[in-house]
Amino acid sequence: TENALQTIGFAKLVFDAAAGVKFLEEQNPNGKIMIIGAGIGANVALQYGAYYPITATVALSPGLRYEGIVTDHDVTQVQSPILFISSLDDPNSANAEDILFVKLPNKEISRALFLKRAGHGTAMLGKEGTDDYIIEFLYKQFGKTE
Repeated sequence: TENALQTIGFAKLVFDAAAGVKFLEEQNPNGKIMIIGAGIGANVALQYGAYYPITATVALSPGLRYEGIVTDHDVTQVQSPILFISSLDDPNSANAEDILFVKLPNKEISRALFLKRAGHGTAMLGKEGTDDYIIEFLYKQFGKTE
């Protein structure tokens, strides 16, 4: 059916992430890689980080299962730090974030933030300090340069 084909298409998004990472590694073989995703992109970022070495992940409005991208098992495999950000006015993502964070093997190097009324995915950017939280996390993982 059309829905099944669409689900397969979404599940293949992790290959797009892999192609992006490969390109970045070719440009800077010794560089650090962070993946930032919002909504379904958060799930893709988490799935990629579960099976491939990256420096860190930022997941805005993650979900547990969306269009063939299942994160509740994948997140148990992640070894790098993760910054989760969701909003309480997006209860599905807030609930998923809570569940995913509990399953992390590396809670001590990761962080879960719950904003009050920031919306979903990229709509959170520019609201309630989201940008500052992401930048602070980037500095912590990559070091601040002047």
